[in-house]
Amino acid sequence: MKWKNPDFELALNRRFVGMKGILLAGQDSGQITENAGKIIAALGVEKDCVIRCTLPELKSDSDRIFAEATSKSLFGGRRILVVSDLSATKGDANLVSDLCGNQSLDAFVILLGADLKKDAEIRKIFDASNSEFASLEHYLDTERDLPNIIRNALSKHGVIDVSRDAMVYMSRSLGSDRGMTLRALDKLAMYVRPSAKVTLEDAQNCIGDSGASAIDQLLYSTTAGRSADVCTALDRLVEDKNPAAKIIRALSRHLKVLLAAKSASNPPVAFWKYRDLMNEAWSLWNVDRLGQVLARLPEVEKQTRISKSPEAAVSKFCIDISDYISKFKRRAA
Repeated sequence: MKWKNPDFELALNRRFVGMKGILLAGQDSGQITENAGKIIAALGVEKDCVIRCTLPELKSDSDRIFAEATSKSLFGGRRILVVSDLSATKGDANLVSDLCGNQSLDAFVILLGADLKKDAEIRKIFDASNSEFASLEHYLDTERDLPNIIRNALSKHGVIDVSRDAMVYMSRSLGSDRGMTLRALDKLAMYVRPSAKVTLEDAQNCIGDSGASAIDQLLYSTTAGRSADVCTALDRLVEDKNPAAKIIRALSRHLKVLLAAKSASNPPVAFWKYRDLMNEAWSLWNVDRLGQVLARLPEVEKQTRISKSPEAAVSKFCIDISDYISKFKRRAA
């Protein structure tokens, strides 16, 4: 049974009555870990009653782990079996199917399937279940999601007032991985007093500009022909698991802003950190050059949807642009 977030929240409130397990899958490993913790808390299971193993460990020591999962806890209540490092092979899916289909299964099973392929056999087991098992997909956080995440995380620490400037800064600065976002917000909550208002200065002091800075650095370095800086920014974005589609949309907006400014002969205003790079770009680009690059965007966007390595397609496009415009820099010199 495929779930959406409201289904998951409802099951949490009902403490997963009548259920035997759930597959937490998707790109956001931080959010997967967070939701696994919520399940354990909702079921009220003591730490000693949580069995943790990887799928390779389940394969090599299946008799012992199956015995623990099918036996009653000595302390009363229910056990939880958390299995990580899932694979997409049919053999591993059969092992999971044997576990979940065991009539004596007493433990609640949580499978952590970060980056598990869409067509993985293990997914089919949980997607096809009627009511006892479910799967929940976890998508990377977007800038639109972050304000609610920020408010909820800070309110748990008694911090309920955030200035508009601070919210805008954090929404642009925090990355797409939920785990990293929550750790940054925990640090911010410790920095400010409970019930105090979070100011822009507070946010800047506590939260590095990990998401927005890397994207901005990529955009301005690309249009200024700074290939080495482009590669550095791309490495940061890939490490932070920024989706290729997010990067290409940001690049598209940046190029269109530059095109509109060139068409109007009115230089765009850049944040002070990137003013020099924008001035370089302004001296290098004209309407024709921008038009040629923008004409390639639809094909690159298509590649991010169908390619097995969309990040590689975006990286090549950014480096191609940087190399292309840097030629005019050398001619001017």
